[in-house]
Amino acid sequence: PMIAKLIVAGADRAAAIDRLRRALDDYAVLGLTTNLPLLRAITTNAAFCAGDTHTGFLGEQQIHAAPPSTVPGEVLAAAAIWVLGEPAKVKPSPFESHWRAGGIATPLSFNFGKETHCLRARQVGKRWRIGYADGEIAVEVVAQRASELALSFGASGCERFRVARDTAGDLLLSWRGDAYRLSRPAPLSADSVGRVGHGHDGASLTAPMPGTLVKVLIGVGESVTEGQPLLVLEAMKMEHTVVAPYAGTVRRIPFSAGSSVAGGADLIELEAQEEG
Repeated sequence: PMIAKLIVAGADRAAAIDRLRRALDDYAVLGLTTNLPLLRAITTNAAFCAGDTHTGFLGEQQIHAAPPSTVPGEVLAAAAIWVLGEPAKVKPSPFESHWRAGGIATPLSFNFGKETHCLRARQVGKRWRIGYADGEIAVEVVAQRASELALSFGASGCERFRVARDTAGDLLLSWRGDAYRLSRPAPLSADSVGRVGHGHDGASLTAPMPGTLVKVLIGVGESVTEGQPLLVLEAMKMEHTVVAPYAGTVRRIPFSAGSSVAGGADLIELEAQEEG
């Protein structure tokens, strides 16, 4: 169904199209799939700009537009600033706490599609430095409201972001006419280090994100109780103790202390203790 209509005017076609592009970039429709990417692609088409349009225009020009497949650093920075400034609605998990001693940058991460983006955010007044895989961005908060952020990225000027959450808790952002859905990875805890797949003799606890195995607290063949510390994993500049989700016997430990582990890697094979 049609949810909006956009009408622009200008001194000539070129001026009107320029105004149309800017208006489409400023559109924000969060949570719904729209044809905004297609409309924006049409405004850059040479035939459209020349006025050579007709009822078969789209089929003739083969204009296609898809949602963004990657998330820009500016969007990641906006998401980090919005999340860190969001009022707490529930008591946070200690694994998600944004408080860090000694001025250390706050680590946080977002999922976009199949990719996980790990960030480091440091605030000094209204200024932020957001580090991510491709580098670091310096940002100044110009304005922040419940569903809107205005950020200055230095020479590139001020950018506006529309932000909301859906019912599942995912973060929805709109920037320059494109919409992005970001989710937060589950915090690293006994619940998030999952029993995924099965090894030779039992279930495998897997790493939910990349990290470094700092300490191995048990050995192969040892019996462990539910809640007993097994490993210490460093991820996103923080150390997390991985505990046994149930009582059992350690059958295999694929990595030694100091090893780098990928997200999804088996950390330990634990055979559950038989009841009775």
